[in-house]
Amino acid sequence: MAFNTQQRDLTISQKNGEVILNLQSGQVQINKLTPEILQTFEDANTQIDKILAKSQTQQVDLQR
Repeated sequence: MAFNTQQRDLTISQKNGEVILNLQSGQVQINKLTPEILQTFEDANTQIDKILAKSQTQQVDLQR
């Protein structure tokens, strides 16, 4: 995954280098997303949410 904040570009590639999503200045240039790829992102997002919630709970406990 590559993200350029100055140009608002985002590129998501598979391990083999194939670009599955390419946004250039906010416009989709390449979109090869499949249901499987979307599910992988949703699963990763769920895991990130769980980790963040646990981390926030631990920070609150440390502050007490």
